Formats: sequence, structure tokens, C-alpha cells
Amino acid sequence: MRQRKKNIIKRSIILMVGAGILFSASYFIGMTNKKSIASNKPYKAAEVKHTQKPKKESIPKLPKTPGKDELRDLINVNDGQKVAYLTFDDGPSPNNTPVILDILKKENIKATFFIIGKNAERNPELLVREKDEGHTIGMHSYTHEPAIIYKNPEAYLQDLSQCSEAINKAVGEDGYDKWLIRFPEGSFAVKNKPGFREAIASAGYHYVDWNALDGDAEHFRMETPEYLMNRFVSTVGNQHHVVILMHDAATKKSTADTLPQFIKYLKDNGFIFKTIPKYQS
Repeated sequence: MRQRKKNIIKRSIILMVGAGILFSASYFIGMTNKKSIASNKPYKAAEVKHTQKPKKESIPKLPKTPGKDELRDLINVNDGQKVAYLTFDDGPSPNNTPVILDILKKENIKATFFIIGKNAERNPELLVREKDEGHTIGMHSYTHEPAIIYKNPEAYLQDLSQCSEAINKAVGEDGYDKWLIRFPEGSFAVKNKPGFREAIASAGYHYVDWNALDGDAEHFRMETPEYLMNRFVSTVGNQHHVVILMHDAATKKSTADTLPQFIKYLKDNGFIFKTIPKYQS
């Protein structure tokens, strides 16, 4: 009798242990499935991000208090002409600037180049060529590092002074317009920074933004000739006087490749070409 009771107790214990193991296993499997499902959600969200459109480069609005901003005077003209000002920022570069200069020479077009001082030091012979072939040379920045130069107005003025020295070494004081500048990222980069435009004006500088562009600084993967041409045509639109932003930096091969198409489009639509005029302090 005692042996029978012992056997019953053993069987009960075995059944209880087995039930516990089964419950634990089913709970673990359920939690694993939940984690697996949850882990799929971020992956799907990440895939959706690739379908988002690239951020479009901005066309600055004319400020209510323009100071020494010359864009207004260049584009608000009723002279019956259609005028295009081709402008190139961030050069010179040894691979793209010569190609652009060759195209401009072939087409007998003069353009305006806003120079990075460090690039002028690396490629002074290209500035000499720009000057000798009749293009206008203005200043962009020495470093082109907004986080540094936009700390305060004095920082940008010091940066421009360095840029001026670098260009002056290459082409001399008469080889460039030392009063013509373009803010890195445009003047809207300092729109909410008090004192910048006023300091630039007080120092005697004239800055020029743009009212059309080719989109070559919007999204690296999208900088195909087709994309640039579409942006170019859409931003030129029905305007009769356009200051067009492009770049001749080392990474902008697509701009150099597409430039003949830009020029053909403008010529076919009745545009003539001018450089931004030389300013006095």
C-alpha cells in the first residue's frame, strides 16, 4: 500500500514538472515571435525613407531691406531683353573648371566665378585663366565652413579678408572684383543672424544671390544630367533676367557635362549672356 502511494506521488510530480516545462516553452516561443514581428517594423520604415524626395535647394527671396544685395537690380529690369548671368561657386577645381572654361570659350560666353580661397591657393593658374578670358571673379569664402564663418559677422569678414589675399596673390588687385561676394549657402543662411548683412554693407561689399539654379547641390545621387536639366528649366521658368547658381567644385562633373545643354536652352529661348558688373566699395 505504501509502495503504491509512493508511485502515485512520483507520477504526480513528473506530470507537474512536465506541465511546467511545456508552459515555459510555449511562453518563450510566443515572446520570440513578438520580438521577431516588432523587429521587422523599423526595417520597413527604413525602406520607405528611400522613396522620399530629396530636399530641394532654395532660391532666396529678396529681402525687404536689401542693403548691398544686387540681385534685385539685376533681375527687376524692363529693358525688353532676356539676360542670363551664369555663376559658378566653390571653384576652382582642376578637373571641372577647365572643362567649363573650354565650353564658355567655345560659346563665346563670359561668366562669373565665386571663389573659395583655399581652392585659389591650390589652383592659381585657373584664376589667371578666368581673368585672361574675360570672366568676372568674385569672392565666396576662404574656408566655406558655415559653422565657423557664421559664428558672428567679424568671423565672416575675417574669412573674406583671407579669401581676398588668396585671390590677390593669383591675379593681382585688378584681376578680380574685391567688393563682389556671395554668401556660402546664400544670404538666407544669415537671415536670422543679426548684424551680418549690415556688417557686409558697412564693409563695402555687394552680395548677389540667385533666382534660378541647376540643382547640383541638392542631392548627390540625383545629380544626373536629366535631373539637372529639369531643375534648370523649371527654375528659369518664364523669367527674363536670371542669375543662375551652378558649381565648379571637384565633385560637380555633372554640371560641366550638362552645361552645353543649359546654354543651348537659353540661346533657343532668346537669352543673351552677361557677367555680373564690377562694383565699387
